[in-house]
Amino acid sequence: IAQGKLPQDSWFALGRQLTSLGSAPALLSWSGSMFEYLMPLLVMPTYENTLLDQTHKAVVQKQIDYGNKRNVPWGISESGYNMIDASMTYQYKAFGVPGTGFKRGLGEELVISPYSSIMALMVMPEEACHNLQLMAKKEFAGTYGFYEAIDYTPSRLPRGQEHVIIYSFMVHHQGMALLSLSHLLLNQPMQKRFKADVQCQATLLLLQERIPRVTALSAPNIHIADAASGVGKEDDAFMRVINTPQTATPEVQLLSNGRYHVMVSNAGGGYSRWKNIAVTRWREDSTCDNWGNFCFIKDLENNEYWSSAYQPALQGGDHYEAVFSQGRAEFRRRDFSIEAHTEI
Repeated sequence: IAQGKLPQDSWFALGRQLTSLGSAPALLSWSGSMFEYLMPLLVMPTYENTLLDQTHKAVVQKQIDYGNKRNVPWGISESGYNMIDASMTYQYKAFGVPGTGFKRGLGEELVISPYSSIMALMVMPEEACHNLQLMAKKEFAGTYGFYEAIDYTPSRLPRGQEHVIIYSFMVHHQGMALLSLSHLLLNQPMQKRFKADVQCQATLLLLQERIPRVTALSAPNIHIADAASGVGKEDDAFMRVINTPQTATPEVQLLSNGRYHVMVSNAGGGYSRWKNIAVTRWREDSTCDNWGNFCFIKDLENNEYWSSAYQPALQGGDHYEAVFSQGRAEFRRRDFSIEAHTEI
């Protein structure tokens, strides 16, 4: 907008899903990560009593409360975690706090990233400094500063350990940490540069959007994983585990975001619809459940093949189960010592 590539009206055309974080409305992000909320502050100014300012403060406080609730240091964002590939490289994805993001399953994993707390120095410096001191006492820092992350997810922990340190340093995150420190210690040099740009000066009012008076707030699905098992207690009542694809009548799971709809059976058949348009064919016949989209797996050593679910190859394997829980459908099977996990 500042460069004239988009009209100013585009700013107000953006979706503004609000939720209640404490006593005031705040903007929702996709994954509820500190990265999403605070990255703009690295270069852009903020203004008191605006929608963005209130959101920043509410989200950091939510992160603090969530860390206290889980009895761990706080600060969750996208980061590496305790899983490596064939090249011995840590895997990377977004993590967040339940209630601040649309993404489902945010409470199923718990990965703390110190750089998230360093970014929070721009919003709540005293609280963030105390949290960083706590992590330093726990020896979460190395030669080049704080390590990438600390993984507390039970399913990824070696037996007897409460956490695993991700011994890596990501330059991207280290750079964000340095900018956050400069914001606090050098009186916001990047923000001054931003405001000094003539084009940006003409559009600074957009960052001063007032807090709206709203009557309807979004309530994202909140599910906090049980610390002992990694399975949410809240989901137990909604979970169905079917150990055979050959039930008398198909067990089905319905999934939808309001526009795209999926029905899948415990054998892997089903259909997809986009609004009123059928993406895949389907017939209402409980004796013939081979409609839908399918993935096939082939063992190149013995040329055996099967499908990721029971349909359409009609092979149950050495072990098979369909798991239907709130907002997802999973198929787990084992064939010739090969385990496959499909999640929808």
